[in-house]
Amino acid sequence: MKIGTTDINNIKIGTTAVSSVYLGANKVWPNENPFEFTVDTTNAGSASDTFIMPAGNIGTYNAVIDWGDGSTSDITTFTDLDLTHVYSVSGVYNISISGTYPYIFFDGLGDKLKILDITNWGDIGTLSMNQAFQSCTNLTCSATDKADFPNCTTMYRAFQSCTSFNHSFDNCNWSSSLSIQECFEGCTSFNSSLNDLDLSSCVNYIEAFQSCTSFNSSLNNWSPTGSLENFFRNCSLFNQDLSSWNTTGVTNLIDTLRNTSFNYSLNTWDFSSVTSLEYFLSGSNYNQDSDTWDVSSVTSFVGVFNNCTSFNQDVGSWDISVGASFYETFRLTALDNTNYQAILIGWTGWVGGVATKTVQPNVNAHFGTAKYGIGTDSEDAKNWLTGVGNTWTITDGGGI
Repeated sequence: MKIGTTDINNIKIGTTAVSSVYLGANKVWPNENPFEFTVDTTNAGSASDTFIMPAGNIGTYNAVIDWGDGSTSDITTFTDLDLTHVYSVSGVYNISISGTYPYIFFDGLGDKLKILDITNWGDIGTLSMNQAFQSCTNLTCSATDKADFPNCTTMYRAFQSCTSFNHSFDNCNWSSSLSIQECFEGCTSFNSSLNDLDLSSCVNYIEAFQSCTSFNSSLNNWSPTGSLENFFRNCSLFNQDLSSWNTTGVTNLIDTLRNTSFNYSLNTWDFSSVTSLEYFLSGSNYNQDSDTWDVSSVTSFVGVFNNCTSFNQDVGSWDISVGASFYETFRLTALDNTNYQAILIGWTGWVGGVATKTVQPNVNAHFGTAKYGIGTDSEDAKNWLTGVGNTWTITDGGGI
């Protein structure tokens, strides 16, 4: 509630706190937009007639919980004894929280199996979603309002291992969140869109959707930064167009699309700040032109296309001058002799019998079973790489 533009968080008559303010029959404070959810007290956790509402030690609590049985509790601290509620009859109840409740914190413990459905996200002043609903394996979401958390600083493991959870986060405001690390990891039923999600402060995207084995929905207009390590790893069905992404600030693509069905062009991506492509697309269905990628800052190309069994592309234009390892790069791919020979010539800049480019020494490189051309520039380029001064160790299919 506000007086003018000032938020009123606590109302007292003398020294007595006021828990609710009504205008006629309508509650106007605290918070006319509650967080609402359903629980089943008989599920595993506390006693079969009990539900314990979890809370974390962040922010100031000034909330009212309506337990769905005609009783309410005023909550003023995260250790409030009234967070434990005993029902006269065990069963399913609709609970609502109004006011300020900054941190729901199941943390994979307690009554995590009793919460069944979020029916309204509301606005309860959420400041943290760190492990908020972690391992709430029965949790679904039928809410129709947006899950906006404008003041929430982290979504770390917010829904991790919520194996029944599936809800769209299109156009939601998570603008203060610094991390979505492991946010949906292991959400095996999750397959909803997250287009235009506001993550403007986020710097940690590691493992956000790892092992979301049903996930194949759009994430348009994202601008991730930093590391995308394991971001979609083991999302076995994932195959969405990511051309709308702004990747200027991305530095690490280790295992990002590993073991997915991904096969879209990435030529709109900015790779110029990326230092590692280790197993970036390994085990995916990828087979797209990739010759225009700016990989001039990449030091590790280990396994980039490893086990991409359809991949057969010429990436001879890549600047690999700081590349220190190509171990398993083209292992178990369909790289053919023509493209392999073009890569050897391109990476060395072989012209008129001499190399015009520099490479790192003592590099281990794997080109699958593709063959160089005996008596051609590709053989000369390979001999230069493996010879004195460079001493590369190259695995290939030999000469032809």
